[in-house]
Amino acid sequence: MTNGSNTEFINKLLANCFGYLFIIDPQSQKCYWSRSILQTIGKLDQGDSIEAFSRRVFQEKDCRRFVDDCRGMCEGERPYLVRMYRCLTRSQWAAGEKVCIRMWMLEPGDGTAQSLLVGMISEETSNCFFDLITGIPNNSSFRKYLAWKVRQGGSWCVLMLGIDDFSNINELYSYHVGDMILGAFASRIQKLLPDRASVFRLDGDKFGILFAGWNDEKGKEWYYKFKETCIAKKFNADGHSLFLSVSGGLCCFPRDGVDFETIYHNASKALQKSKKNGKNNLVVYSEELAGKDKRTAALLEALRESVIMGFQGLYMVYQPL
Repeated sequence: MTNGSNTEFINKLLANCFGYLFIIDPQSQKCYWSRSILQTIGKLDQGDSIEAFSRRVFQEKDCRRFVDDCRGMCEGERPYLVRMYRCLTRSQWAAGEKVCIRMWMLEPGDGTAQSLLVGMISEETSNCFFDLITGIPNNSSFRKYLAWKVRQGGSWCVLMLGIDDFSNINELYSYHVGDMILGAFASRIQKLLPDRASVFRLDGDKFGILFAGWNDEKGKEWYYKFKETCIAKKFNADGHSLFLSVSGGLCCFPRDGVDFETIYHNASKALQKSKKNGKNNLVVYSEELAGKDKRTAALLEALRESVIMGFQGLYMVYQPL
């Protein structure tokens, strides 16, 4: 079926897969398909080009985008990607609708003699646990992972990152440029991640990283290293080059919480404090920070109630100079 040093691995993987799986050899740019894809689409041969598949399935704009994404993955732009592509109306596969494709690189040592690009196609997007803009696991995945880590125990830390003034990028340029910046930001995080660390896109400009076995000192060290890369090298998107600053909030398990909701909440609180303190800095969660937040929240609630009750409890006092 295939040629080259990965022949046996590719054949076994495709033969034992009942889903919509495809494999691309980065060196030859040849594609190999599972039986499900061949039966659904037809007129595809093992070893055809990426373009041959793309032209038969996707609308023209998404056809080009799919080919560019595959080639970018093969060239090492990012380790994995999740995207939506719209199918042709005459396609037998999700006619006129979008499909979700997840792609990742298999590196030598994962059963392969050389790198391979593997892709999985799904028509089901409601249960997708990956962010469709950055291709990394999403907020739902992060919460599930936190809950699992809490059950496992041990010690670890969570760092939440937020791109400062990200809304300005969308307003000054476009949401398309903003999406590209998010993708580039996620890729830069991935390149600096140590072993046993995982990154997730939470919402908007916010990302979460869990460092297994780390304490707050190691977490702080990684944050400042990443912060330097944001200043040292611009982020490129659709012809625009931008420097970014990044705020961070850090908390540790089990010191700062013994359940995943508390850890998530406290890391988020620390990030909010970082942004309020002038941005582009890191705040480590502490009981003192929590106490100030509770007092502020209690005061605001009391003022709100007083206004609703006709300023009951408020009175004016003369303060002589």
